[in-house]
Amino acid sequence: MEAMKLDCECKICFGQIADTLLLPCSHLAICTWCANQLGIRPMSELHFGPPIHCPVCRVAVSSRIKVFRA
Repeated sequence: MEAMKLDCECKICFGQIADTLLLPCSHLAICTWCANQLGIRPMSELHFGPPIHCPVCRVAVSSRIKVFRA
């Protein structure tokens, strides 16, 4: 159970649960707070500025999707 919890932690702050899916790589790697701080925009908003990279695979992130867990 502890290993499962570690896999769900945000890969940036390690303090919150990862709830943001990064596109196009589809890694569930960061929390909403960190996504906001990094300037990663939801799919409905255009992103301008320097590319932001996934902390897992380093692919340039184009947008994000909020994931809700039951």
